[in-house]
Order: sequence, then C-alpha cells, then structure tokens
Amino acid sequence: MPELLGMISDENRHSNVLAWLLSSDIYRATHSQGSLGFQIFVEELGLPREYAKATRYTVGREVRGLESRIDIELFLPSEFIIHIEAKIDACEGEEQLKREWSDLNRKANQYNVFDRNHIHAFYLTRRGDAPPKESNFRPLSWETIANVFEKFGSHAKADSVRWFALHYARALRRFIVLNNDKGDDNGRKDIQRIGSLPVKSLDIRPPS
Repeated sequence: MPELLGMISDENRHSNVLAWLLSSDIYRATHSQGSLGFQIFVEELGLPREYAKATRYTVGREVRGLESRIDIELFLPSEFIIHIEAKIDACEGEEQLKREWSDLNRKANQYNVFDRNHIHAFYLTRRGDAPPKESNFRPLSWETIANVFEKFGSHAKADSVRWFALHYARALRRFIVLNNDKGDDNGRKDIQRIGSLPVKSLDIRPPS
C-alpha cells in the first residue's frame, strides 16, 4: 500500500493517516467510527481513559506555535493536550524538540490545561528511540502505531475501514518497523504471520 502511494518514508502522509484515525470529527474522520481510534490509542499508550470519553476534542496537523510546528496536536480545553512529533528517516532539527516543548506549554496555558499530568509529548520513530536531548518527550514506536491500527481494524464496523486499517498496520510493520539495519530473513518471515495474529480484546466503551 505505501509503496504504491510513494509514501514509505513520507512522514507527512503517515501523519495524515494517523490524524485521520485519531479524529472523531465527521468531516475529517471519514472512517465514521467516532472516537474508536482515539480510545484504542489512549489504552495502548496508557493515557488516562477519561480522555477517550470526550467526543469534541480537536485533532490538528502541522500546527504552528510561536517557535515550532508540531506534526499532530490533540486537545480538549481544560482537559488535556497531546503533541506528536513523527519521524521515519529524518533526524531531529536544531533544538527542535526543545522549541516544541516550549510551544506545547504555551498551548496548554492557552487551552486552560493546567494539570501537568495532562500535558503529553511523544517522539514517534521507527524503533521508539528516546530523544537524545529532550527528556520531556516520551518515546513512541511505529510498531505501537501499527498495533493501534490493527486493533482499530478488528473493531471497526465498516468493512472498507477494517480492510484499510489491517492492511495499513501490516504495511507499517513491513516497510517502516522491519526496514532498518536490524532487519533480516526472520523478520521477513514474521510478516507472513501478521494477518493471523490474535488481537487482544479491548474494553472499548461508547463515549458518555
């Protein structure tokens, strides 16, 4: 799938797909699954479950701040804010995460998110590498994102959405997760089993 679209290492396009999954807005989230993707994301990353009960949170792409621009932003005023910096092959820019962290805190104040435990920054890379200079960003791997898509696909009610999410999860593992210096024949064989792997049952509850 990504190879056909010319997007294997295109961070912007992968970020678009992730934002699509996380959104519940009926005009942006054309998957028509409401906040299901965000519910699974929250559970997979161990974030407070009450975040996923909201339906009016906002998902933004390439959101500009005073010093930087973040790939994905999710927030609900007075409740939480989440920033995701997505990388595949590119490296961190000059003090990029430091500037993004400053902007995140400004945004938190702007949206009245004053509980520091509800301010989250993620650094998304192939293998979930820790940021070398900014400890405020939590490491996140594309393998984890693949897990989110796979679980989303297993719970989605629309056949077309289910098909897309499961195949996209498989493609992420094949072309991004396993396509690194440590890839080998054993890794390629593992790909063949991905479609038959059991998916852990989730406690997905409708928003209140």
